Amino acid sequence: MNRLIRNIIVIFASVLFLAACEKKVQLPSNKFVQRDSTSNEMIKLNKLLTDVENKDIKSYVDSSSFPFKLSNLGFLYVITEQGTGNGIEKGDKILVEYEMQTLQGAFCYSYTGKNTKEMIVGKDERQRGFNNAITMLKEGGKGVFIIPSYLAYGMLGDANKIPPRATLVYKVLSVKLK
Repeated sequence: MNRLIRNIIVIFASVLFLAACEKKVQLPSNKFVQRDSTSNEMIKLNKLLTDVENKDIKSYVDSSSFPFKLSNLGFLYVITEQGTGNGIEKGDKILVEYEMQTLQGAFCYSYTGKNTKEMIVGKDERQRGFNNAITMLKEGGKGVFIIPSYLAYGMLGDANKIPPRATLVYKVLSVKLK
């Protein structure tokens, strides 16, 4: 009889152990559905803002005398002077003179004359569009680049002179390798 009770206890413990190990399916909560709905709304809002930005860029280009071209990355450019030196590449240390303004014409920054900017091409990810644009020039070259917000300072701007979601126009006056 002792043996029978022991066997029943072992079988009962085994069943309890296996039942505890069973994987339970968890149904999504209402909070998950709300987050999904919010995500969809954010996607719609971002698309709307992008459409508005693209219309503003098109309007700017249409009113300009420059024959802008679209780059593979998504910014617009025109090379106004080819330059005769070496091509600019990522990792190059350069001296660049440029003026930056918003698409609406608000002044942001000027790096000209004694205030020429020294930079390493490709190092500053906040200016991903400009870093790629500058590689389209040769030493001594000049150009105008329209950089959409997602390739410039994005949703936040620079917390100084560049507003949130600003499309930027860079007028490169000269570039040389250092």
